[in-house]
Amino acid sequence: MSSHHEFVVGSTYQDRLGKYCVISVSDGRMVVEYSDGTRRDSAIADKWRIHCNIVSEVNLPTVVRPARHTKRHDGSGFFTHDEVFPIIAEVIEAFSGRSGEFMDHRTLVEAFMEHREAQLILNRPHNKTDAWWAANMVAWFSKVFTDGNSAWDNTFERIEIDGAWAYRKCRGAKLVRRRHA
Repeated sequence: MSSHHEFVVGSTYQDRLGKYCVISVSDGRMVVEYSDGTRRDSAIADKWRIHCNIVSEVNLPTVVRPARHTKRHDGSGFFTHDEVFPIIAEVIEAFSGRSGEFMDHRTLVEAFMEHREAQLILNRPHNKTDAWWAANMVAWFSKVFTDGNSAWDNTFERIEIDGAWAYRKCRGAKLVRRRHA
C-alpha cells in the first residue's frame, strides 16, 4: 500500500490544535509553526495520518441517495464513483490544459495515483496494489462514460488507444465540479 507523505515547506495544513505552516521536513520529522507562533517537532507519519483524517472528515459526502460502491472481495466498500470520478475528471482537465493530445489510460492512471486526494483513497486498507485499484477506478469511469451516464459526457471526448480509452477536454467545455465541500 502507498504511504506518500507530501507535506510542502511553506504550505498550510491543519491538525486538532489548529492551522500550521510547515517550516522544515527532514528524515521522517517535520517542524511546524502554529498561528500563535508555537513551533513543534513532529513525526511526519503522525502528522500525515491526522491530516488525512481531517481531510476525510471535511470531505464527507452529504449525498442523500446512497453512493455506488465497488466492492472488495470481502464485500466491504473501498471507493465510490462519487468520490473518485471528480478526481479523474480534474486529472484529465489538468492534462488537457497542458496538452492538446488525448490522455491515454496508462498516463491517466499514473497521474491519478499522484493526485493528493486520490492518495487519501488509496491509503485506505485494500487487498490489491494501488496501481490495480487506480486502473480499476479509471475503468469504472470509462464504463459509466460508455453507458452515457457520466456527468462529463459533454466535457470530455475520447478515442481508443491500445485497447483502452484516452480522454481530452472538449474545446470550450467547462469542467463539471461534483465535489462535496
